[in-house]
Amino acid sequence: MAAMVDFCPPTAMDVSSAAPAPSEFSCAACSESLASSAELRAHCKSERHVYNTKRKLAGLKPISQEAWERKLKESRREAEGGNKGTAHLKAGKEPKQRKASADPGSSGGYAAAEGGLAPAPAPPAAAEEGEAEEAEPGAPFSPRQCLFDRQHFTTVDKNLAHMWRKYNFYVPDREYCTNLEGLLEHLWRKCSEEFTCLFCNRRFADGASTRRHMIDLKHSRIGTQARTRRGNPDERGADEMEAELEEFYDFTGSTREITEKITDPEQKIASIFRYFDANRDEWLCHRELSALWQATSGTGEELSEGLFYGACAKAGADPKKGLDVEALGQLYAEGFADLEQHFSVLQDLLAAKLSSRKAATSRRVKREGEQESEDDDED
Repeated sequence: MAAMVDFCPPTAMDVSSAAPAPSEFSCAACSESLASSAELRAHCKSERHVYNTKRKLAGLKPISQEAWERKLKESRREAEGGNKGTAHLKAGKEPKQRKASADPGSSGGYAAAEGGLAPAPAPPAAAEEGEAEEAEPGAPFSPRQCLFDRQHFTTVDKNLAHMWRKYNFYVPDREYCTNLEGLLEHLWRKCSEEFTCLFCNRRFADGASTRRHMIDLKHSRIGTQARTRRGNPDERGADEMEAELEEFYDFTGSTREITEKITDPEQKIASIFRYFDANRDEWLCHRELSALWQATSGTGEELSEGLFYGACAKAGADPKKGLDVEALGQLYAEGFADLEQHFSVLQDLLAAKLSSRKAATSRRVKREGEQESEDDDED
């Protein structure tokens, strides 16, 4: 396809001079060091860490704990008392208008399930809280009602914006979703009537237990990898989860038509990073970077350990963790890899994945049809 990507093989000095991690327990998203692994685990579950992670993917600097608390206080003050008065302004001055925050619902779509872009980070303030109402317990389904609490909004997009900001919920492959309200109703019935987690497909005794599980484990999103009660992969459950979503999507559109709309280099880097970050830990380890190398080099050769250490050294990354999205972007910026060629390969990979999904769907439909015919013959 194109020439092999050049990460510049390192000299002995390059490998030995790889920058060590500033601390054994450090958070790259928040640029902070923690005293112990327990503190690091607790920190990674915090809302500020999640918020800073989204800022990092968007190319923004992290905010400190003090700034975070200040933003929370401001958002609570606005939610409780509305807009501030104008007594503090000088005579004849008009109050400044606040800029509207980015609303994921009004954009072209939400993040793709795999290989796509995450929505831009939103401020910690609750979305349209002033316009939300609390739904009555046992109220019938409404696409304007949050799946995880009783907040009810005036539009579906405002509801989606609220669920993204508060619960990190988004609609995967929204560009291909042909029945958004039907999908939301399916998800609502699944967690409210079938008492099943949307992410891992685990069943519970009631809706309250289901929602508590999803919120506590960050399972408040759509998943396609089912798990057993012991946490093992459940292939049959995964097939069922994918089949449940098929009626709400139409993947006949061209993937390349969607990806060609992405022109910002940072978005292209984030797309490549998300596709090859197989375990979704926000780091490209040796195995994952090797998969990127194999897909884009044209030779199919694996990335050697020496080249991996050299790439980490050039980007100032810790080889034990790997490359984050900023480090990958630095390699592209310094010319160690061709971003446009890599993004073109990504388009081909997404198109092949789409074709594979269509073929799998056709095989399953054919299998189900044959099974129904056999059942009719037996009758």
